[in-house]
Amino acid sequence: NGKNFETEVGNRIDAELNFNWNTESPFNGVDVDAFSVRWTGTIQPRYSGTYTFYTTCDNGSRLWINNQLIIDKWANNTGTTYTGVITLTAGEKHDIKMEYFDNTGKANCMLEWASGLQSREVVPQSQLYNEISAVNETNFNNKVSISPNPIENGIMNISLNDFSTT
Repeated sequence: NGKNFETEVGNRIDAELNFNWNTESPFNGVDVDAFSVRWTGTIQPRYSGTYTFYTTCDNGSRLWINNQLIIDKWANNTGTTYTGVITLTAGEKHDIKMEYFDNTGKANCMLEWASGLQSREVVPQSQLYNEISAVNETNFNNKVSISPNPIENGIMNISLNDFSTT
């Protein structure tokens, strides 16, 4: 609650950033007006090259890729689309952080991307990762490797029987 992250209400994992809450609360316990949201994780492009990111939000938005602020529109706008450009490497995971606030009235927020080899689209779930799902593709000093992906519906399910010594 609050337009600048004043009171934390809770956490959840979202599949993609494409929301139209209209005049409803986005999350149990969050006020219908004057709230803020922060999404963090990694993004993995399919192609190397220059990407244009688009935020369409009612109201403000900020977007960082690899800790570089590429969109900074923390203002009381009504559904305006803003863009930022950055060069990304295919298959490489890049840190991403997006912040959003709603002032009053309708609330919506969408994150899209496009490149020379890819049409403009909402960034799909398949290219977004949270800290937990990144474990699936990481080998920590050849000690831990988890396959197949143990995450289903945003919940990690692992038992000791899932591990082998190979």
